[in-house]
This record gives sequence, structure tokens and C-alpha cells, in this order.
Amino acid sequence: MAVITPDTFDPLNRFSAVRFAQGTPLCDCDLNEEIDIRRAEVRFILRDVVGDGAPADSSAFEISGTGANNDFDILAGPSGPAAGLMMVQGHAVRLVADRLFRSQPLHSSQPGAADTAARLGTVEIPEIPTPAADGTLTIYLDVWERLLEAAEDPSLVLPALGVESSARLIREFAVRWREGTALPDGGDPDFEAGHAYLALARIDRRNGDDQINAADVTDLRRTGVATPTRGDFAQIAADSFGPGYAVDGSGPRLGFSLREVINAILRDGRAAILGPETFNNLTPGFPRLSYGPSGLRRLWWIGPSGAPGTNALFRQDELPGGGFGAPAQQFDLTGGLSTGSLCIASQPGDVIWAVYQGSSGGGVDEIFARRHEASVWATEITVSTGSDNANPVTATDETDTLHIVWRDTSAGTVLQSGTITPGAASASPAAVADAAAAGDVVFSLGRAPEGGVRLVKAEGGPAWGFETKRWDPDTTAWEGGFTPVTNSVTSAAIGLASAATPTGETTLAFTVRDGGSTTFDLETARLEVAPGGFDLSDRRRLLRATIATASEIPLQPTMTEEPGGNIRLTYRTSTDLRGFALVFEV
Repeated sequence: MAVITPDTFDPLNRFSAVRFAQGTPLCDCDLNEEIDIRRAEVRFILRDVVGDGAPADSSAFEISGTGANNDFDILAGPSGPAAGLMMVQGHAVRLVADRLFRSQPLHSSQPGAADTAARLGTVEIPEIPTPAADGTLTIYLDVWERLLEAAEDPSLVLPALGVESSARLIREFAVRWREGTALPDGGDPDFEAGHAYLALARIDRRNGDDQINAADVTDLRRTGVATPTRGDFAQIAADSFGPGYAVDGSGPRLGFSLREVINAILRDGRAAILGPETFNNLTPGFPRLSYGPSGLRRLWWIGPSGAPGTNALFRQDELPGGGFGAPAQQFDLTGGLSTGSLCIASQPGDVIWAVYQGSSGGGVDEIFARRHEASVWATEITVSTGSDNANPVTATDETDTLHIVWRDTSAGTVLQSGTITPGAASASPAAVADAAAAGDVVFSLGRAPEGGVRLVKAEGGPAWGFETKRWDPDTTAWEGGFTPVTNSVTSAAIGLASAATPTGETTLAFTVRDGGSTTFDLETARLEVAPGGFDLSDRRRLLRATIATASEIPLQPTMTEEPGGNIRLTYRTSTDLRGFALVFEV
């Protein structure tokens, strides 16, 4: 057994090096302190300058749900120089191969786990229990160092002399779990002094359900970690402030922050429009966008199912490091290929409603809805009545009540509406939103800044013009008639979307075509209160496509309010899914 003098290193001493002197004894603690000084400096740099996370070429320690009971995969990531590498408070650890959570030697299900824990100077990893209620687990990486001696590792014995060499410090790690969203902290029963912790993922749990599915896992890792160079900072400064701005603090100081200036410019309600951004090249039908609890985007669309002659709902989640994960099929839609007009709406508790048009057979077209909560889709419900229903649109009001409006052509053309309150499993009886709509009407529904929801429509004729009415939460009914929108005459509208702005107005997005169907424009405008009604202002064309560039024609526009108040406009072409950002505040 190695006999080692107690450590003398203390970072508060401010010692920067050890200097050996003539005629003085050379002690092991002197050599160890010199090494510890260097190790501490490197760790401080890695911890405070580089930070926690996986380097640019590593995606190590990704937690992947596979549907197994109380178990999941821990992935090392693709091969390469940085494969499996993760930085944790200045400590570098490497996972050399994928493994199951329960296969870790410290897991209580493994033979000898208690002895292994005693040898490594830590505690076992307990089993993840069957949830007794809905909840959340945090999966985290636990890193610590311990002394390794020849009794445990025979390679530390010098074969030529038959005596052991110096002991080693070895870095150990384990992937652990705990309930809630916080990491272990001083005073917690599972906190161990000298250990470093890093959150890897959050897992949503359902009462009585042992399975951990891919959709239950939210990745919390920081990826793409790299140290920017002085040249990087100089480039950012030059691009942001112009030439002559120094990165060492000696240059001119701005009188106002760029954020303050940008928000002052945006304060009149005119959004800065960024894009277009291409999300994928899957040519989805009726693309929709929503946001999860962590603020990451979710893409939804209708596409061919694996079953012949059937459409399905698909979902694609934004990744914390950027980009989107692989598409995941959710469920087959009722009505075979006679489905469409998808809407996605959210209610508190990460409840998601999918509303869509389908066929119940015998030529009867219905509006259906399914509720998604705790990673489970509930049974489909029927929202509509009658036999010929299509084109649903949705919006939630300030009480989180979901409003649905659709076209019913069972007898003439009528816009029907219904509501689903938070926690409800069915829709309320429909009310007529428009008793005499034109056959070629296009319409949209959005949250009304003044309360309730606002319906905007455009009907065919010699000239297309917008009209609007509001569902009033005080009377729990629609206003009596539509109010015309001035300055809104346009050519034929083939798509319409709306949303409430943080400045208290309604913004519209619409695709219009000329009389000869040779040009197709995607435009935005603001619906402003004007004497006697509303006025369409700040009308802007975002893009134009022609018959010659038919693959670029913008179809099925939709608008989604971001958690911070900005708006995302998404649309599809014949080749991919794209979108713009309408920025009202940064």
C-alpha cells in the first residue's frame, strides 16, 4: 500500500510553482503540490473559459429513450478524435461505447454493485422506480477522482524491481438520476463532496408507466463547445460596430446598447422580418409549428403513413444545439387519404391538440381532434356535425380555451365553430360564426389582443377584400356581423393566417395570385383599428413566385406566436418547408 504524505496544495495560498532548494529534503508532497498547481490552473481554464459540454466534434452522453422499462441508452456519439468526450466543471471524461443505463457497474441490478461502490468511494445507482404520479427525472453525469494503487492495478508494479511505483489518480464517472429538475447541492442526501455534476437530460414520467420513450426525453446537454479566438471576437466587433472598435476595452464605448436601439426601432409595431429559413425537404402537407416547455420548436405535418392508402401525423423536434431531429410518426388519420387541413394548438401542462379534416366513410367529411398529454395520444373525438366539413382553423384565447372554426357545406356554405376548454376531453356544441359565407372563402383564426379570438376571412368576387369579427369572452358569443377592412382589396387569396402581436394588433399573412394565375405573392400586413372599423396597413411582399418557378409557390401559410411574443410564419412549397420570423422585440 502506497504511503502518501497528506496534500499540501491549497488554491487560496496563491502559490504558482514549487522551487526545489539545495540541501533540503525532497518530499513527495512537494512533487504532488507542483502537479496539483498545474492541474488546478488547467481545470480553472477549462471550467471558467471553455465551460461544460461536449466539444464541436462530439455528441457524447446523449440520453435516448427506447421504450424500455426504467432504462435508456447512453450514447457515445460518432467516432472521431472527440468521440465520447464531455467536459464537466473542468474535468474531461470519455464514454468509449454506447451502453444501457442499467448496465453500469454501479447500478444496483449488477452483481457486486455494492462492492464496486465501496472500491470507487461512492454509492450505488438505485433502480428507477415505477412512477406513482406524473413527474420529472433529471439524468446527470457524476464525475469524481480517487486514488488508484498497485493492489488494484498490477501494472503499477515495476517488473524489474518487483516493487510498486507511484500511485495514480483516476477519474471516475457514472450516469445517475434524481427526481425533479435540480442537480444535487450541498445538504442534499445524494450530494457527495468532491464530485462534479452535469445535467444530461430531463425525462417526463407518467403515473404507473415504466416505459421511457424517445418523446419523453429532453436533451439538456450543451454541445459544440469551443474557445473563440481573439480573431473571432475582432470579427464580431467589426461586423457589429464597424472598423476601429477594439476588443480590449480601449475602443469607443456605445452610448446605448444595440438591443435598446433595435427595440426602439421596433416599438412602432413594424416587425423586422427575417428569412426565409428552410426547415426540411420532406414536402409536408399542412405544416404547423408549436413550442415545447423549454422553448424549442416542434414541426408537425401530414404525410403518407406506412400503411397503404393512409395519411399520418408526423412530428419533428428542434434540437438544443440547432437543427431538427428525425421525423417521428404519431398516428394514422381517420379517412385514408381524404385527410388534411391540420391545426396544432397548445394548452397548459404541455397539452397539445391536433385538429384535422377526415372522412368517417360514406362520403361524410368530419372535423376530428386528438389530445396529446404526457406522451400519450387520447382517443379521437368528433368536433363537427353535418356531412361535408373542411378547412378547420384554431386559436386559443387568454383563458387557454381552444376555439375551432371550419367550413360546413352540408347546406350552403356556413362557418361553424366550437370550443374545447382546458382539461376537457370533448368539444362543446358548435355555434355559427358565419351563416352565409361564399363558396370560395378563405379564413383564419387568431388570438385577439383585446380578448377572445378574431376571425378574418376573404371571399371571392370581382375583388377580394378582408372582413373580420371577434368572439367576445364577455358575452361568450360571436359579434353580430363582419366588419370590412379598408385598403384590403386584393387579387384572389389562396391562403390566409393571423396572429396577435405584442404591440396589441393583429398581423396577417396571405398568399395571393393575380387574375391570370401567373404570379403568386406571400404578403404580410397589420390589422389596425381605424374609424368605423379596421384598416390594413404596413403591407409587405415577402416573396414572389411565378408559373416559371412553380416549385417556389408559397402554400398553406400559418402563423405561430413564440413564447417571447415574436411570430413565426411557416409555409410549404412543392419541395420543402420554409418560414420567416417576424421580430417585434429582441
